[in-house]
Amino acid sequence: MKKKRIFSMILMFCSMLFFIACVQTEQAPMTAGPEQNSENVSVSNQYAEEISGQADYGRDDEKVQNYLQSFPQECDEILAEGRAVCAINNIFEHTHLWEAFLTQIEAGKEACVVVMTVTDEGDPILYYIHFDGTDYMVVMDTHRDHFGTPAYVKDKFMYMSEIRTEGTGYMVVFANEAFQTLDESNAYWEKMYALYEEGKIDPNGENEYQPFPLTMIYTVWEQ
Repeated sequence: MKKKRIFSMILMFCSMLFFIACVQTEQAPMTAGPEQNSENVSVSNQYAEEISGQADYGRDDEKVQNYLQSFPQECDEILAEGRAVCAINNIFEHTHLWEAFLTQIEAGKEACVVVMTVTDEGDPILYYIHFDGTDYMVVMDTHRDHFGTPAYVKDKFMYMSEIRTEGTGYMVVFANEAFQTLDESNAYWEKMYALYEEGKIDPNGENEYQPFPLTMIYTVWEQ
């Protein structure tokens, strides 16, 4: 599991760099941590109530896993169902769920959301994200990845940073520091990996924050 987790993080980091190269625009930062507000985000009370209802699953491992199991097996089915935010390459669908999640966070309220991304082969990966008013728990479900090892990988982070480019590029990074630019995020990842190589950090320590940042969303988003 340890090697799988590190390998997965390396793949995510490489994918993030590929996205940055494709966008090729100047950075215009926008970050949002537990105590920060992001601008130009609006959502109806209806959507806020819809997403807050998922908070009932909280951080109960069994309930969260059962909930993730209830999602379809294929990307197009998950997309059509509409229960998850879908970040597929440059496609960002069901963003009202993401906006509602952001709204709850800005209000300091408990909130959760499910995000679907895809592997290089096109298989869905689900992320259950829970904010408890203080920090973020992320559960990665790889059971629909036909080329990987099925698993539920749970990590905890102190901050969620939103990073925008001048165009419509949009990234979300979970880490134990808040970032305003891509350079800051990349530098932190490289620092943590260097410490790991030196044997100074353990990414699998129980009840600890995951030292490696997780870039979960890299897409384009027009608001």
